[in-house]
Amino acid sequence: MIGWLQKAAEAVGSLWSPDWYNRNGFYRLAQIVGGGQSTSAGFSVNVERAMQCSIPYVCTRAICEPLSAMPLPVLKKTGENTEILRDSLLHGLLNRSANDFQSAKLFRRTIQHHALNYGNGFARVLRRGVEGEPYGLVNLHPSTFIKKDIVQGAAVYLFRDGSTEVPYNGSDIFHLMNYSDDGVIGVGAVESGREAIGRAIAIERFASTFFGRGGLKAGLIKKTAPFKTEADKERWETEYKAKYRQGVDSFHANLLLQGEWDWQGIGSDPSESQLVEAYASMVAEICRFYGLTPHLAQDLSRAHFANVEHLWIEYINITLGPWMVAWEQEAHRVLLTKAQREAGVYVKHTTAAFMRGDFEARMRAYSTMLQNGMASPNEVRALEDWDPYEGGDAVHFQLNMQTVPGSGEPTASERASLLKVGTAKRPQ
Repeated sequence: MIGWLQKAAEAVGSLWSPDWYNRNGFYRLAQIVGGGQSTSAGFSVNVERAMQCSIPYVCTRAICEPLSAMPLPVLKKTGENTEILRDSLLHGLLNRSANDFQSAKLFRRTIQHHALNYGNGFARVLRRGVEGEPYGLVNLHPSTFIKKDIVQGAAVYLFRDGSTEVPYNGSDIFHLMNYSDDGVIGVGAVESGREAIGRAIAIERFASTFFGRGGLKAGLIKKTAPFKTEADKERWETEYKAKYRQGVDSFHANLLLQGEWDWQGIGSDPSESQLVEAYASMVAEICRFYGLTPHLAQDLSRAHFANVEHLWIEYINITLGPWMVAWEQEAHRVLLTKAQREAGVYVKHTTAAFMRGDFEARMRAYSTMLQNGMASPNEVRALEDWDPYEGGDAVHFQLNMQTVPGSGEPTASERASLLKVGTAKRPQ
């Protein structure tokens, strides 16, 4: 069937080309008949094909999994105080359940994957009324996206639902976008790095073929004397296929054939082509399109104890940081109502969740916060989901761990110091 579809696509030319299937919503069919960007390595690279290669796959996980697992609370700033609006609908959508069939983590991971690899992640915003607070978020696959127009300064989206084209206002679509040339439509990492991904796929295919043939190098078998009859030639081909070409167990079987033969190897084996080195270099090459350092793609050849902490800081600030800002600003644009924005409501990731795995570092950070009056004991206990205790709301500073009055009055130690100064005798 696949062969028939490919021949049919070639027969009718551009009318039924893979691009035509993509434009008309037949995304899966376009993949079958060779959709995707062709590369110099001889492979058509699309997102589905790229996810079968280990490097883009692990790069995608290294970005999508942490971002989707990170808390994304809805906050409200009132004067100098910040409150988490845990009971708001939006907080539940972003941290518990995005809709009736998806958890918040699954929804956010899917949107991030689409934005990262396709260039655009879309979700339909379900509202109660025109300006009502969202009560649901539903993924829209990039393959259903037709176009985005800017009409009088506002965005208008057009998606395909079956055979129907459905328009949406910009306020009804959550649009997370990757790098963009025009600021309207994003370009995915797979499209930008298709040549590098194509080379990695070619290396994997070469390795699979080589070891699938039992590690035997390809070669040419030349008969120094011609076959006497056509029947002799056919009999040799039959014996050759039976003993060598069919099955893994027959790869190393000896060919017991009569006559004089000459064998000449062609191509190269993995050691000659530096297969391991070539594939290792592709890890760093593909990671660049995702904004990752190779150690996050499980390549630890250049990671050591002296630099791994700085690599982690770089990961948070350079790789995840821009995506966090993109999520927060798009949520502010689309998911918050006008009244909420005017009331000081906003959305912000909680990066402290990344400290959960390192208990000692977390405790040191809490100790620093307590000693310098940055948090109260009950606030620290809340970060660990521990119950508060009576009197634990007082904030302390390091000098004798005195309670901060908060009213501008001197502490007990300060009053004692002032008293000593007042009663000290003046020098004669």
